[in-house]
Amino acid sequence: GCFQLIVFGRMTLGRMDCLFISTVSTRSIRVFHHTSPICISNSFPVSTRTKSSALILHLSSNHTNDEKHEGTICVVLGDLHLSPIDMELHNIAQKQILDAVELLKKQHESIAFNQHVVSLGDLGAKEPFGFSGTTESFQLAHTYLSNFNIPFSLITGNHDLEGLSEFDSDKLNLQAWAHVFKHTGVMSPEFNNLPVFRKDLGHAVLLGLSTIRFRDSPGSSHEVYIDDDQIRWFEQQLEQLHDKHVFVFTHAPPMGCNLRVLSNVHVKNLCAWLNHSAGRRRRRVFINLAKRYPCVKAWFSGHFHLSHDFEDSVTLLDEQCTFVQCGVIGEDSARDERRQTRILLSFTDKMCIYSVNHHQNGRLRLDATVSFDSEAQRAHMDIPKSFETDRNPMYLFKAYTPRPYDGCYLEEVESNNADGEPQAVMAKKVCWWHTSRGIVLGVHDGMILEYDEETLDPVGVVMTKDELDGRDVFWIAEADALIVVPPRNGSDVEVVHPNEDGTYARKYQLNKRFRIETKQREKIAKTWIQNNFPITTLQK
Repeated sequence: GCFQLIVFGRMTLGRMDCLFISTVSTRSIRVFHHTSPICISNSFPVSTRTKSSALILHLSSNHTNDEKHEGTICVVLGDLHLSPIDMELHNIAQKQILDAVELLKKQHESIAFNQHVVSLGDLGAKEPFGFSGTTESFQLAHTYLSNFNIPFSLITGNHDLEGLSEFDSDKLNLQAWAHVFKHTGVMSPEFNNLPVFRKDLGHAVLLGLSTIRFRDSPGSSHEVYIDDDQIRWFEQQLEQLHDKHVFVFTHAPPMGCNLRVLSNVHVKNLCAWLNHSAGRRRRRVFINLAKRYPCVKAWFSGHFHLSHDFEDSVTLLDEQCTFVQCGVIGEDSARDERRQTRILLSFTDKMCIYSVNHHQNGRLRLDATVSFDSEAQRAHMDIPKSFETDRNPMYLFKAYTPRPYDGCYLEEVESNNADGEPQAVMAKKVCWWHTSRGIVLGVHDGMILEYDEETLDPVGVVMTKDELDGRDVFWIAEADALIVVPPRNGSDVEVVHPNEDGTYARKYQLNKRFRIETKQREKIAKTWIQNNFPITTLQK
């Protein structure tokens, strides 16, 4: 009627691999699950006697090991870009994800898991042409997400409001999206009719925020813009959740998170960060909220189509919030040939972040374990060797950003060349400057960039590689002027002037609807000219 085990601080109880701490004075024992130190039971009655320097424990038979403790498994899907003409890879990936979930549950049999799936948006593919943002794309995604047979929530990505051929406004496009996914509660009275979600899963709470504009964007239509109503709702939730673990989901990451970003794509087009071009306050509000509320344990985002194999695909900011880049499943969407999905395991005292590597037949890999110190409100991240060895040297280039009071000099930084060999780059070279107005300018990767003066993340491109190729950049402090030598504008000097608002970043990508309408006007005008004026008349 009892278990008898000879142990040195570790034992097997049923099928559970456990650790224990005994209290001799009270003749009791506390048992903890080995893979996640969650207390399974307190104060088992115990009798002890010594034999061969070992401790023999007699656990009374009135204890059962059927008690389950809580955890959360959350599958986080990056940009899906589903196409009705080719679903094979996504269907294979779905089975791989479900197999990975079952494997994790088997590895933690003592834990009763809440399960959930979150999609970070961008549901439809670009092909067939015009499919993104249409009702059909939403319906295809609804079927795909439902086939997980796990409750799911989702937010919009920039391409989800791209149904220009079907909807005349962002509002109508957003309403169509919400209608298809109405069972998830988006844009319901429960959420103040906002495109947000909240999912309570025991100790864990999932919060999602959506982009709401595409046609109405003043700059790039692909900027992920979260309006003030959602921001107010978000902060209200955080005020209520100080004793919970909050996990946040947005399509793009907040500025200041230190995740890898593509300067020549998203930074250049002012669409890398949340509310990127909406002004300093609106783009910084998210990182400031993450810092202000220690309950925010992790923030998941997609948008960049980058893999999980970069050194800065998972970052821990100020020992508090972990930011996680989520990759893609589709072959056409991957920028670096690696197709991956994230899985989050959350416990009361830690979380584990995994990758399902679809390009490796669904191999499951632990990427990071983040432990929480509830008293100090601090977190510590451990990166396993399995993640280190998976990194491709080709992807290990150093993305350096300026630091305050660094004297405008870049220390010698190692990078890798095309052959994967280390090389020193930009050693002892002036590479960025702080203007009298507080603007930070720098030369990085052959471009002139503007940086946010508070977070020191790149804001936008001032000059591209082609524009700067073969030329030098100088900063004249007394004139607060940036000049490029030799000039190409036909004058004696080429000064890079600021915009009217004092910033320097240029707009390289205009609103997509504006660009389409411009091309349509040009096409109609060309046809009209051809029909009304003979070629000979025009030549005269």
